Amino acid sequence: VMVGTCLAGTAAHFMAERTSDLPCTYGLVNVSFAPVIVIPALLVAPMGYWINERLTLRRRKLVMGTLLALITLRLLERAFA
Repeated sequence: VMVGTCLAGTAAHFMAERTSDLPCTYGLVNVSFAPVIVIPALLVAPMGYWINERLTLRRRKLVMGTLLALITLRLLERAFA
């Protein structure tokens, strides 16, 4: 389900009305930013594997739940500010 949702979202962003006059922009996507996002993600991936090896499943769930709660609180703060 997640892969299908991701592909559909990507297709929708590429087919959307262009919102920027920057070069390399297709729909809502500016492809020139891809290296800035992908290269650091690839570089820190080993750190993620290292962290996952040392955290138990219960601790990983706690960390993810905490992060999701913080993100939710920030979004609610912005929505009602």
